[in-house]
Amino acid sequence: MAHAYGAGGGLVIRHIYIPYLVPTITSEARVAYAHAWKITVLAEIFGFSSGAGYMIKIYFASLDIARALAWALILIAMVMVVEEVLRVVEKNLSRWRGRNV
Repeated sequence: MAHAYGAGGGLVIRHIYIPYLVPTITSEARVAYAHAWKITVLAEIFGFSSGAGYMIKIYFASLDIARALAWALILIAMVMVVEEVLRVVEKNLSRWRGRNV
């Protein structure tokens, strides 16, 4: 259809391909972020001598649950902030859809 109306390559990419791919890219970014922080915390728990995962492990092993939960809450807050940023980015990239989304 774009060729029938004589649309150029840049116009096709900007108005057809990118809007088509935005939901997929943003959802995959969320999944990748979720996996990345989980893997990072597990690596810190089992392999490193620093980081939030290590601190959670140390405090949990010494039965200092309050401090272990404090470190876990810091991680949860960071994850929620980044998720909110990703949501705002997705909303801005999907403005063209209108109010029905």
